[in-house]
Amino acid sequence: MTNRLMTLALVIITMAGAALPAFAQDGNFVRDPSTITADEVNEIAKQMFCLECENIPLNVCGTQACIQWREEIRLQLAEGKTEDEILEYFRVNHGEHALADPRDPLLSGLTNIIPILVSVFAVGIGGFVLYRWQTGSSGAADAPRPAPTTPDASGPDNDYLTQLERDLNA
Repeated sequence: MTNRLMTLALVIITMAGAALPAFAQDGNFVRDPSTITADEVNEIAKQMFCLECENIPLNVCGTQACIQWREEIRLQLAEGKTEDEILEYFRVNHGEHALADPRDPLLSGLTNIIPILVSVFAVGIGGFVLYRWQTGSSGAADAPRPAPTTPDASGPDNDYLTQLERDLNA
């Protein structure tokens, strides 16, 4: 029985010792900022827009402000912050327009539904125009036509106008 207790105690101590490194890390793991690669920074920066340039992603913009923002991302990554925490920080401090993907559910829903609505509307207008073109009706065709005026009752112009009237009324 003592052998069994000794073995059980040894297994428990070994398992506890193996788990100690996991307990030693507290989520705020600090890294040296120089070890953060440009790829890690750009992975977050590509989800943001430059506030000085129009529609330029932060990861490719060369303005001084964007360089500072990328450095801020590098420092926050070194502090152990997650991607979502960093994006939330920039949203809170610089506004919703700093992010490429709006976090507001209403804005996010609108960005998904508006292209669909515009497409349906365009197809509807196109179908209506095609239908009107196929049937040959133009709304103004049913309106009464004014009587043509003739300069005088004789001459080649009068014959032409008479023939034209017959062709149009047929």
